[in-house]
Formats: sequence, C-alpha cells, structure tokens
Amino acid sequence: MHRATTPVLTLAAALLLGSLATAQAETITLRSGNGPAGGPDAVLTFFQGPLDGEFSVPFTPIDYASALAGPPAEILTQLNGAWTPTLVADPLAQWVSDSQSGAWSGSTNLYAIPFVVSSAVVSSATLDFHFLCDNWVGEYYANINEGLHLNGSSVAGTIGGNYANETNWYSIPVTGLVNPGPNVLYVLSSDVGGPGGIVFSATLRINGDGTVDAPESAQAFQLGEAYPNPFNPVTTLSFTMAETGPATLAVHNLAGVEVARPFSGMAERGSHELTFDASALPSGIYLYTLSTESGVQTRKMILTK
Repeated sequence: MHRATTPVLTLAAALLLGSLATAQAETITLRSGNGPAGGPDAVLTFFQGPLDGEFSVPFTPIDYASALAGPPAEILTQLNGAWTPTLVADPLAQWVSDSQSGAWSGSTNLYAIPFVVSSAVVSSATLDFHFLCDNWVGEYYANINEGLHLNGSSVAGTIGGNYANETNWYSIPVTGLVNPGPNVLYVLSSDVGGPGGIVFSATLRINGDGTVDAPESAQAFQLGEAYPNPFNPVTTLSFTMAETGPATLAVHNLAGVEVARPFSGMAERGSHELTFDASALPSGIYLYTLSTESGVQTRKMILTK
C-alpha cells in the first residue's frame, strides 16, 4: 500500500487539476451502508417519522435540516427473512434502518446523504436510483411526499417499490435541482407496519456543457471511509485508483467552503492512504471529495472535539 505524504504540486499537475476542477461531466455514486456491517452508516443520517405510519404532511425546510443533522442510520446485519438481501445493481449497498434488526418495528424515515458537485456549471443532470424498501419509497397512502428530494425540492414520480423485488428507476431528470458545490439527496423510506428498512444506490450524471451522459465505466476509482469516524482530531483517509492519473482529495464544510486539501497531484494506480489532521478546524460535519478524470466521489466525516 502506498502511503501518501504531503505532495509537491508541480506546474504540470496544477494545470491538469485545473482542468479537473472545471470538468464538464461527472458521475457521482451515493449508496446506503457506507460503513462496517452492523455499525452506523458514516454518511447517511435521518429524521425519524411516525412508527408504522407515513408522515402525511408536506416536508418543510426544518424537516430537511433535521434529516441532515440527525443521527446516523444503523446498518442491519439481521435482516427480515422476506427481504432480498442485496442489490443486483450495487452489491456494496447495505440495508439500513432505525430498527435494531429486521424483526423490530420500524419508523418512516427521511434519510439525508450529502455530496459535492465539482463542475462550475450544471447544464443537465439525471439520476438512476436502485432500491429495496420495507415498505416503499415515498408515501403510497398519503400521496403527499415523493420518495426522492434534492436540496429540499421533490423529484416527481418517485413513489413505489417493495422489499422482495429490486426497483430500478433510470435517467430521472433532475436538471435544475442539482447545483455546483454542496448538495443533499433525501430519501423517504415509508414503513406502515412491522420492521422498516431500505437499501439503495443512486447514480447522478452531471453535465456542464449539454453533452451526453458519462458512461457507467467512468467509476474507475474508489474513495474509502474515513477511519475513525467520528474522529478527534486525526483520521485516516484512503482511496484507490484503477489507473495512474491526476487526483484531488479536498475537504469542505457544509457551507461549501474548502477547508483543506490533503492530496493534490498525480496518484499512482493502486491504494493510497494518508493521515488528515483537523486540529485547526472546529467540531462539525465535513465532506471529503475525491476528484479524478473518471469522476467524483464524496463521503462525510464528523469531527468531535
């Protein structure tokens, strides 16, 4: 394993990274279960709703803020026997819930997962969403809140699904709902009796010049989970490159301000690991984003002092 030290940014690398920062197309993958099996999800937080019932009232800005600032979802290892265990579309995604297992009663929850768009302009954007849910995404009976929301705006036509058959929504138009910089995807998982839970994977394809969407093969890299997380004041960040190329690992606060750049330069093919010292930063939630020629991935970490 290559352990990255503080890189020296050459002029050539700076020029390459400058083009990265203004990339005209990027692909962002968001999934449930970003953490060790049985532990808390390091990225997904939630606002707890009614037990065995739908919200039945329209979401407000306070609800979205509560979901983003809420506790992490728990990754379930003991699933209900009727649930399909994994997604075909994304085997890395894991079931999450506010229940202790698939045998406990659950709540209807509004989940929040933040991400950062590095493109300076968003001319078009689409969303693929794959999921299994007990009972469904959105409100089937109340028919008030859609299942997916971006930055506090609902995504039309996103109600449905179940826990036995994987549901796949392709190329949902979300142009105008995604912005350059920090964004949040909200997922409403409705439970109307018995256990509650959801496993999902979302792929956003964002274009800055109206070109066609980036291909699936663009995800030729992987950003690892910070460890430990939460942390104080040092954590380890890791990422994997499928091919040698320019890469930037940047840290932003929730206002979208870049507060650190732990890595910036040419990254060799293979695994990279580095230590991030946040001694100079205040406690709070931070997003760390890996930008490569293949696309962008974002995760969340929590600094507690």
